[in-house]
Amino acid sequence: MCIHFTIQDIPKEREKPLGTADAQKQCLNQYPELKEGFFTVCNGYNLYSVGALKDLKVERNVPNALISYGSSGFKFTDGRLSKFAVMDISVEDFLREIIEKPKFDEIEK
Repeated sequence: MCIHFTIQDIPKEREKPLGTADAQKQCLNQYPELKEGFFTVCNGYNLYSVGALKDLKVERNVPNALISYGSSGFKFTDGRLSKFAVMDISVEDFLREIIEKPKFDEIEK
């Protein structure tokens, strides 16, 4: 296995880096060869199972995939869930939106 790290530059007007999408953009700029192949992005604060990572390698009709978990499986309170991001996924299983630190009424939607 070959692992590469990207250093995410922080804009001068900020104290913290921008989000994951910015990190991915900077990664593609630092490793342009990734634009020609397949790769997996894993946030350092998530621990994915071997099974979930293997699922990403399964052939499918679309080029991109995303690991998500049903909140009911965690048995967390809404207060705890509101500290995570939640995904709005269409009935066709396509990602519509990621809601960072949702309000309580957004969690069930």
